[in-house]
Amino acid sequence: MANSPAKKPAPAAAPAQAAAPAAPRATPAAKVQLTSVPVSVAADDRATYLQILKSNGGNAAAALAAIEAIEAKEANS
Repeated sequence: MANSPAKKPAPAAAPAQAAAPAAPRATPAAKVQLTSVPVSVAADDRATYLQILKSNGGNAAAALAAIEAIEAKEANS
């Protein structure tokens, strides 16, 4: 091994490109207007759904469950 070939230097790494900066949010998430109502919510319950959705921090599953509970209570009365 007296005549071992010389190691070639590693190729230079390509210069890193700067990542594009994240787009700034126009408003904080807490102030986003919630207007998307699932089709399963009846037209007369849409305002109630949006109020529940806003009060529980945007949890759509909880808002739907609350609307279903209201509907069940009305059906049993």
